[in-house]
Amino acid sequence: MSHAERPTVVVIAAKHWEIQWDNPSADSDGFYAVTSGVLQRITMGVVSSPEKKRESLLHEILHAIDKTYRTPKAEADEATIKLFASALFAVLVDNPVVADYIIQGAQLGGKETP
Repeated sequence: MSHAERPTVVVIAAKHWEIQWDNPSADSDGFYAVTSGVLQRITMGVVSSPEKKRESLLHEILHAIDKTYRTPKAEADEATIKLFASALFAVLVDNPVVADYIIQGAQLGGKETP
């Protein structure tokens, strides 16, 4: 079984957000990672479980989306981001056909294959 390559950039609304991995400074106050809207950077802490790394990355991407599309006063709270990250991660993992359909459809420019 091959391992997925860790991404170093995620593009959100044409903005490139840097992703840093295994940074112990991100492990504080019970968090696994931190997202900076000012720096457009997601800093991942040292997380042992591959599944937790993926879920934490998705969690931070939701923070980056929130920071990109909302004003600072309207940002979602941590509980909301955690809820959506956990739920979306579970849906994608439990439904790989759906995830593939969404990703491949986007890569095909919205065209569907029969």
